[in-house]
Amino acid sequence: MLDFLDDFFAVEQMTARMVNNINGVIINDLSLNVYVFGMIFLVVVLWIFFDFYKNNFFNFKDLGRKTLIIIFIFWALMEIRTSQNYISYAENDYKAFFGKTLDQKRAETPTTGLYQFVQLIKEKTPKGAKIKFFSLNDDFVKMKLKYYLAPTHFNQVELEEAEYVAGYGVNFAPRYVLGSTSYGWVTKK
Repeated sequence: MLDFLDDFFAVEQMTARMVNNINGVIINDLSLNVYVFGMIFLVVVLWIFFDFYKNNFFNFKDLGRKTLIIIFIFWALMEIRTSQNYISYAENDYKAFFGKTLDQKRAETPTTGLYQFVQLIKEKTPKGAKIKFFSLNDDFVKMKLKYYLAPTHFNQVELEEAEYVAGYGVNFAPRYVLGSTSYGWVTKK
């Protein structure tokens, strides 16, 4: 029982997260919801057996009221736990980012390599240059490249029209490059 409570109240480790990522408690490879719904089901079944044992006429309204109360109690506990996590995230973000410039903050994020790649492109290509980008994770990288490079440097074109070619996270590179990072390269076509 103590292990369960330790897992329940443990602060989750901060991981790379996106806006739509919902963090949750995992205990023994199962979501906390499985345990909560199991406990609610068990309590409701016990109430039903207890009423039959007492030879009382079964009252659905009373059972419904008791079930709602127990659901509310578990919901409140999970909200307190989630709030504890968000406070921890805010504290960690404050420690990691307070007093830093925007470039320093971006360098601390999980997309550090992509940000270094973007800085390389800004440094090695003129504004408005036609660039063909190659990457392994095309959708995510394109989205982040638009965020970091638009409107001055993001002019995605097909290879035939490109003045520059850039590769991020790909396992090939041209013979002559204008510049490279550990994550990518850029070259003139």
